[in-house]
Amino acid sequence: RTIRGTVTSKENIKETLVGVTIIRRGTSPQTSVTDINGNFSITAKTGDVLSFTYIGFAPTQVTVGSANQLSVSMATATSNLNEVVVVGYGTSTRQEITGAISSIKASQIAQTLSPTLDQALQGKVAGVVVNSNSGQPGGGVSVQIRGVSTLGNAQPLYVVDGVFFDGGDTNSQVYTGGAPTTNPLATINPSDIESMDVLKDASATAIYGSRGSNGVVIITTKKGKVGAPKINFDTYFGVQQLPKQIPVLDLQQYAVFRNERDRIFFNTPRVEFQDPSVLGKGTNWQDVIFKNAPMQNYNLSISGGDARTTYLLSGGYFNQEGIAVKSGFKRLNTRLSLENKATNWLKIGTNLQVTRTNEQINNQDGNLIQLAIRQSPDIAAVNPDGSFGGPSSSEFVLSNPYGLTLLSTNERQRSQIYGNLFADITFLKDFVLRNEYAGNYEFGNIVQFTPTY
Repeated sequence: RTIRGTVTSKENIKETLVGVTIIRRGTSPQTSVTDINGNFSITAKTGDVLSFTYIGFAPTQVTVGSANQLSVSMATATSNLNEVVVVGYGTSTRQEITGAISSIKASQIAQTLSPTLDQALQGKVAGVVVNSNSGQPGGGVSVQIRGVSTLGNAQPLYVVDGVFFDGGDTNSQVYTGGAPTTNPLATINPSDIESMDVLKDASATAIYGSRGSNGVVIITTKKGKVGAPKINFDTYFGVQQLPKQIPVLDLQQYAVFRNERDRIFFNTPRVEFQDPSVLGKGTNWQDVIFKNAPMQNYNLSISGGDARTTYLLSGGYFNQEGIAVKSGFKRLNTRLSLENKATNWLKIGTNLQVTRTNEQINNQDGNLIQLAIRQSPDIAAVNPDGSFGGPSSSEFVLSNPYGLTLLSTNERQRSQIYGNLFADITFLKDFVLRNEYAGNYEFGNIVQFTPTY
């Protein structure tokens, strides 16, 4: 059933909280966000646990009972001034920083099922606007740290273990002619991230020069810790579905509309539309192109080490089918983190990741969803003989978008190797010289085929 409610501040009950993230726990998690009035709605049953999280407030959990209306109040969280924060030139504590820096820990990232790390920022950092550019699984998102009024390219700079990545969805050059839906950050597994620090103002990003003019996101991946070998495995499985459809005319309503229009313009009405009451519902093109889509993720890692050497080796597999037909995203990755304290004054190490992604895209020659919604309900998606139906006139869409999508092939495959080698030389107690070499290498190809139709 649908549970509705309002989220307010515990200190001021009249203050409603906008943008609170609500997650229904369980085997099939669901997420909702409060609107401008602090109201929310989410599907849940008796006994389900709802988790409420919001920047600056302590997480709150509520167990669903028999009531369909909830009133939730959240208490202000106390800040940890000794928290370690990563900045451009090293690390510092929260109480020593005067710049605008927000931090996200691995535990916060694990609360949401984000296929890419830029999507993991959504709803977790105040003042950061995250919007999906295409809705394509694994596709790029728009992240704006300094407001939606930023001119030009407003994407921040991402620094992953010293390797630079430009955000957005138009920066990858591994495809001839460009790939507008390619997300350069989709190759990074969010489960490998230890922390993300968002540097917002000029003082915090100054070390990066003009590349940091739109803000910087510093990402630190997980590393091995001293101790016995530790094996960790986590997985989740879910099903995505369309929350609601765009209202459109069914066949009976469309016939009434056509008859009235033909009467006004003195056109000859269609014979089959003479009595709309005997017609069925016709083709609902949204039912045709949308489906319930599974999503699965598997991660396995082994880590450990002693006083001199620590290591972490991890591997992951992610597979997300899109709710629109012929769309999906797969990622297979492995990562190695190795550090060795060779002497009292020298520490060497490496972070290396190898990733393979495959994107299946359904909009090679146009927008599938737009074309499907524009198509009239009197056209059959599939004829009784198994062939694809098609329009008999050029009044609306000239083709069967469902048929064209199934017959066409549009896949984008990408392989990436990125990482760094470093050596830390300690001269004095508080003086360390770090020498580092970092690289990011990509290659890929597009597989496209469009048969006659």
